Amino acid sequence: MAYFCTLNIGQDLYLDNDQHNTIVILTHSLGITSPTRQILPTGTWQLPPEVWKTHQGIIIKLTTVQQRYFLLIQGNWVHLLSSPLNLNNALRLPLLNPDQPIDPAVSTLRVATQAQC
Repeated sequence: MAYFCTLNIGQDLYLDNDQHNTIVILTHSLGITSPTRQILPTGTWQLPPEVWKTHQGIIIKLTTVQQRYFLLIQGNWVHLLSSPLNLNNALRLPLLNPDQPIDPAVSTLRVATQAQC
């Protein structure tokens, strides 16, 4: 199931899960840079992802069958954190959950990653 979130003016986040991987896509509506795509072998999500805005960047919390993952987005970089950051003063950002993928790149990545598994 795909999720969408606006991070900043001109920067959007797409998250998807194909039961094996989490697919993270950062897009820039201003067309300044190419989309950033990262595929992480997290397994199946047990809960919808959570997105938080902190002074350090954007935090994505993923809860899977195996464990919890925390990702940090800073600019165009997506980092897998070894331990969670403090979210006490963070702002939770709303996620939209469309019935189908909202970016053709998400569908393309889903098909490509399923073919590789």
